[in-house]
Amino acid sequence: MSDRLLVLVRHGQSDWNLKNLFTGWKDP
Repeated sequence: MSDRLLVLVRHGQSDWNLKNLFTGWKDP
């Protein structure tokens, strides 16, 4: 899972998506 996350971060375009994902994890 971590590897996939890293790939997303590298993509950049999914940067905002990643933030949204983190928000979902932090705020269920």
